[in-house]
Amino acid sequence: MEWLSLSNAAYMLVIILGAVMSLVAVRYKPLVKEVKEVAQKYHDAKKDGKISKSEQQQLAKECMDVVVQIGKLVWKF
Repeated sequence: MEWLSLSNAAYMLVIILGAVMSLVAVRYKPLVKEVKEVAQKYHDAKKDGKISKSEQQQLAKECMDVVVQIGKLVWKF
């Protein structure tokens, strides 16, 4: 049982956590992309200090895209 040591257990834990984080990153990539788009639209809209009606509609559309991505993750369309 020489192979059962603290360093080997830590190494195995790092490998498992890396694999889980990779799977999560792949699964949530579309959601992260949509959230980045919303943040960019908001940043562009706030450059002049106020948000117009057309900018509000564009932001609402982008927010709906985020909600759709969340729905796809939850219900697997």
